[in-house]
Amino acid sequence: MTDVGDGWGSPYDDQTYVNAYDQLEIALLEPLDRVLPLANLEEFRPKFKNQQNPRQKKKGNSGDAEWKDAIYGFGTTDESDIDDHELRKNYFQPPLQVQRNSFVKNTLMDFKRSTQMDINRLGIMGCGEMSLERGLSEFFGVFGTINVLSVDIDQDSLSVGQQLLQKHLTQHGDILSCETGLPVLMRSYLGDILEPDHRFADLDAIVSLEVVEHIPLADAKKFVNNVLGILLPRIFIFSTPNHEYNAVFGMKPGEFRHDDHKFEMERKEFANWLEELSIRFPHYRIDPPHFIGMTPGYKNLSGASQAAVCRLQDDLNTTLPQEITPYESVGHVACRLGSRMVAYNLVRQAFLEWVEKVDLCPTKLINEGFLPYWNFAISNILHHLHAPISFASTIDEKVAIKYIQGMTSHKVHMDCVNGINGIAITKSQTKTDLIATVRDNAKKI
Repeated sequence: MTDVGDGWGSPYDDQTYVNAYDQLEIALLEPLDRVLPLANLEEFRPKFKNQQNPRQKKKGNSGDAEWKDAIYGFGTTDESDIDDHELRKNYFQPPLQVQRNSFVKNTLMDFKRSTQMDINRLGIMGCGEMSLERGLSEFFGVFGTINVLSVDIDQDSLSVGQQLLQKHLTQHGDILSCETGLPVLMRSYLGDILEPDHRFADLDAIVSLEVVEHIPLADAKKFVNNVLGILLPRIFIFSTPNHEYNAVFGMKPGEFRHDDHKFEMERKEFANWLEELSIRFPHYRIDPPHFIGMTPGYKNLSGASQAAVCRLQDDLNTTLPQEITPYESVGHVACRLGSRMVAYNLVRQAFLEWVEKVDLCPTKLINEGFLPYWNFAISNILHHLHAPISFASTIDEKVAIKYIQGMTSHKVHMDCVNGINGIAITKSQTKTDLIATVRDNAKKI
């Protein structure tokens, strides 16, 4: 299974989902080109300058609290609680990175609606600590995404991003599993974005947020030219700081927002660049600059970040040879969308088949408690699952019992004895009634 061929098909039925998960498990077993050493999250510090949360400064919060808020993108301060405008002007609510992520989400959503086409394959170039990947994960099902490819040249940032992404997918696994959508294979690569890699060619979307300013301007223009002229995504979104907005942070003229910025553009410079791109790449429709991040009292400066949105107008295909693979694969994880509903449907089907065949023999009744009942190990029911082991093994036995309780309107109960997970069916229940209840409840879903 190749990187380019990672595709699960269309979500027409449960079997499509099951097959997708089976292929996903195979993809996750593929060897990586390199395994990155784990960067120490406790030592990681983002390269932010002059954008501290004023409340943290005031209360003397530790640096750890500051960097964790920055990484996870959660704003904790209510601007209405800060009276001093000179302090409040430095603070964005929600955080600026969250606003940029939301801009990308809304732009991709509008693009899908207008084109009526799924964003199956999404590339993120200059992914850093993978804030965007985390921010978009719950919308992958809406986009129709099945592959996310991320690349960055900084090994430590990429290692941090992989750890935070895995933590995010684990912490939000229950929510993501309830989303409608096929599973998403998220691959990460170590590489220089100035070198085109065929695996990033012909993607549905490529996004690059606050990246170009970290490389010399000539290289930044080369990167954008490569995307629009060689990689040819259906939509390309990139952003960079609005240099004029640095005045809001009390910075001196000509001072860059971050120490490692090689350039920053004023609004007119950025607009001129986009006009040049429109002329050079007429197969793309390029919007005027979009602005992101506003601070009260500074509307005249437009926004802290300025973004370009480039939409492919002609159906062009790249000629980039498949042997051009300068990036090293360093990670792959799964965003397991849709797994809960698929598992529920599979358990329901297995339970119905089992009930049809099981013998509710009176001599096997257990006469303990309020009513006589039969006890059956849940493993006997799960043997009827029509799914590969790779997917069936992800269904927890106790979760399966809860599914059965719900689909039978609690006419079946959990009964775990001697460490064996099982169900109890009281003598008052009939096979016909159980089957009818499960099928009636299925119609309500």
